[in-house]
Amino acid sequence: MTHEATKLASKTAVTTGAQYRDSMSPRGWQKTHRYPTFDVPHAINLGSMKKRDLIQAVATHTDVDKKTATLLVEGTIDVILATVAKGEVVNISGFAKFAKINRPARMARNPATGEAVKVKAKTVAKISALKGFKDIALGVAPAPKLVTVRKPAAPAAKPAAKKPAAKKPVAKKKKR
Repeated sequence: MTHEATKLASKTAVTTGAQYRDSMSPRGWQKTHRYPTFDVPHAINLGSMKKRDLIQAVATHTDVDKKTATLLVEGTIDVILATVAKGEVVNISGFAKFAKINRPARMARNPATGEAVKVKAKTVAKISALKGFKDIALGVAPAPKLVTVRKPAAPAAKPAAKKPAAKKPVAKKKKR
């Protein structure tokens, strides 16, 4: 496509796939979308927090080193998983409820044919957000304030200068 054709295509309301492919795509002929799409760079954080980000935030907020924060976060997750695996419910008040639910066998209907179908019994994991979490997530209650900058380590107090031990007089040997 020539430069003039590209200018003309950019003035039109709808760009065809060929015009878009030749004029706007950073990868040239590989792009075949009819309408322009924009790739989101991986460096932009779209609001998701990974486990390593959580560990770093906990380390900064609680003013502990990253190794200790890793042990705390992974230990908490391990305890929750092990407890739920045993069939017990974990209820973190104001946050979430973790449970293992046994669903019994039941009869259902195939929506396409209307035929009755038997659904087997199964076990599912259930996580329910509790009121405190919902209120904060929906903006009803203010979110807790987080410490985002780590406090500089206070200079270690120097131990008191030790006094030199008093020297005992060395006994002289008698000459024989």
